[in-house]
Amino acid sequence: MNQRCPQWRYYLFSLLLSLAMGSPAYAEVISIKAVSDSWPPYTDPEHPQGGILVELVETAFARVGLEVEIEYVPWVRALKGTENAEYDILIDAWWTPERARVFHYSYPMLASGIRFIKRSSDEFDYQGIDSLHGKKLGTIRGYGYGSSIVQSEHFQREEATDLITNLRKLAYGRIDLTLEDEAVAAYTLRRQTPELRPLLSFTGPPLSVNSLYVISSFQNPRHKELIALFNQGLSKMHADGSYHSLLQRYQLGHTAIDHLQPEQDER
Repeated sequence: MNQRCPQWRYYLFSLLLSLAMGSPAYAEVISIKAVSDSWPPYTDPEHPQGGILVELVETAFARVGLEVEIEYVPWVRALKGTENAEYDILIDAWWTPERARVFHYSYPMLASGIRFIKRSSDEFDYQGIDSLHGKKLGTIRGYGYGSSIVQSEHFQREEATDLITNLRKLAYGRIDLTLEDEAVAAYTLRRQTPELRPLLSFTGPPLSVNSLYVISSFQNPRHKELIALFNQGLSKMHADGSYHSLLQRYQLGHTAIDHLQPEQDER
């Protein structure tokens, strides 16, 4: 249910968040309502720590005295629920121009390389968007692939709700290609669909290398405070070395981003 809290509660929460930035003791009573879909190894409800992004976000907010409550829902619901301020933050978003009109973005957390996947028996080699001419591409509903994928008329797009569905459709010959973050696809093939691993392989260079962000809706009266507090905690993690230690522990050191700059101007 998407009920609106009385206005005074928003003011009180904002005041407490402002106090938290200067005094963590005040922040102990405050909890951030976060959301994500299941997207291992980044977000994983079956992992003891929830996956690398969950652990990173929890640690960053803990640095400024805040706790995070994480809920896992399907991606489209997570995105819409954050837009409507049902959730305070979504913790695993790519940047798109459309989303930038709706959401306040944090500093970037990790670099996410988007790769095409084909059947291993297929001789096709991805060499740019033009090489997709005539292909049927499996996409995931609500993902921000960019205009080169979303608007092209040179190939067909067939939507699914998740990666595993697309991998199975690809293995069975119902689509020609799919695409996904390389770390997510590799993890899924290794841990969740090992029977498909010999049948599928990556092809060509990445479509793009996207940063992953925490986002909060401009409809949320606390969006500035929430993102500022996260950025403050993330900066502390970079300064004390815990950011790189966390990535190394997940064997994702190659995804590190060392420049702490927002994707857009704050509103």
